[in-house]
Amino acid sequence: MTSPIVLTVAPPSSVSMVAAPPPATTFVAVPGVPGPQGSTGGSGYVWTQTVAQASWTVNHTLGRLPLAVMVTVGGLPVLTDIVALTATQVVVQFATPQTGTVSLV
Repeated sequence: MTSPIVLTVAPPSSVSMVAAPPPATTFVAVPGVPGPQGSTGGSGYVWTQTVAQASWTVNHTLGRLPLAVMVTVGGLPVLTDIVALTATQVVVQFATPQTGTVSLV
């Protein structure tokens, strides 16, 4: 439905205009040329820290920097400081000693 727009030119004359909605746009998906094969995602790595420490050094086997890190303490996710030192080592730091897990992807 359109709403009329009234423009007053000079009394007593007036001009009425109707604003038309924009034309509908149709998108058609057309398959293109397939891209190159991507690298395998591989598997993640899970580290369990059983001794309470304020700094956890996690030596992992991903062979690259992790794309995502999830740290859980007491079964709940927590936000903390995480530093990837190398392609095979991550350090997780807390204000107080903790136990828990680190999941790397």
